[in-house]
Amino acid sequence: MTGTDRLIETLRELAAVDVPDIITEERGRLLDLMIDTHQHFHRCRVAIAGDPDQVLGLTEFCRDLGMIPVHVLTGTTGSRFERAAKDILASVNPAANVKAGGDLMLLHQWIKNEPVDLLIANTYGKYIARAEDIPFVRYGWPILDRIGHQYFPTVGYRGGLRLAEQILNALLDRLDRDAPEEKFELVL
Repeated sequence: MTGTDRLIETLRELAAVDVPDIITEERGRLLDLMIDTHQHFHRCRVAIAGDPDQVLGLTEFCRDLGMIPVHVLTGTTGSRFERAAKDILASVNPAANVKAGGDLMLLHQWIKNEPVDLLIANTYGKYIARAEDIPFVRYGWPILDRIGHQYFPTVGYRGGLRLAEQILNALLDRLDRDAPEEKFELVL
């Protein structure tokens, strides 16, 4: 949400206009969802991998949701990514594993050494999620094993709503799967 707030404010300044009501309403919907579901995201440990621009935005968004990014990785080389990721994580997990120029084998090893509650990556992350039995959210490119991602927003407040819904559903699916009979609830 913080990243979208910066984008909207920059566009507002450049265009010298007020933020349209529809954008303010979308922000309010995302904020409402974040508040209503905070108990599910709070302190959830997450690993994030993919394109550097998307990973930085995802890291910031997960932090805004109250999650703790533990492993943050891109295959693209460059020290700017690592500095930016560490700046985002400074207040929530300064000891997070952050790497530019890494690969999924490294991410898998990190997860084996320091498990997480959720993995967010492209399709190739599913092998790690299956091997380590962790919930998985597909994000980025390529997504080869699911249909329709191109039809849904991934940026802006609507993209945040969609991503928060995907993350929450992955966590709730795991909760349902692992719940003993006496804790298996119909309503949250």
